[in-house]
Amino acid sequence: MSVNQGQDHTCLALSSEASQTRGWAFKVDDELIHIKPGGPLDCSDGQVLHAWCLQGLGIAWRSTWEVAGDIAAGRLVSVLDGHAAPPNGIYAVFAQRKHLPVRLRVWIDFLKATYGDRAYWNLAAAAGTH
Repeated sequence: MSVNQGQDHTCLALSSEASQTRGWAFKVDDELIHIKPGGPLDCSDGQVLHAWCLQGLGIAWRSTWEVAGDIAAGRLVSVLDGHAAPPNGIYAVFAQRKHLPVRLRVWIDFLKATYGDRAYWNLAAAAGTH
């Protein structure tokens, strides 16, 4: 399926107030593009969107860690994998200081060690947790 063919399907989206304000992100010919899908159902809750997908009401743009367990179990099918957007980063934002408090440095190191490891996301997806 191509990115344009995806628009021929019933698309389920998070409302712009909730997320995905630029639309669904895809990589096409090494360029990042955004497509705002139209469809009959729009919500502001990712769990509702997930449930709609499981009910077969349409297709949605979701993070791998959210749906990997359902894909592995055959409840969902991944499409457009060849056009997957680059991963989004997770950032710790804090006031810049000459000397970082030890507890903050330890917390940042913990975040990096845990969430920076792809194995964490694979395990969380397999367990159905995140």
